[in-house]
Amino acid sequence: MPPSLTVSNTDSLGEQIQRAFPKVKVVKTLNTVTAALMVEPGQLADGEHAIFVCGNDTEAKSRQ
Repeated sequence: MPPSLTVSNTDSLGEQIQRAFPKVKVVKTLNTVTAALMVEPGQLADGEHAIFVCGNDTEAKSRQ
């Protein structure tokens, strides 16, 4: 207690994927964006906004 999610509170899906595929570059993003905003980013500030990206590979994070 309290209850927790299988993939979230202590381990992320991104971390699980990275462990399963150690040579793959995993970059986690879009966690705070709804599906509607993903397909139509202009709904927020005319599309002029930033999104959080996390990971520990500088080259992977620099790709767009």
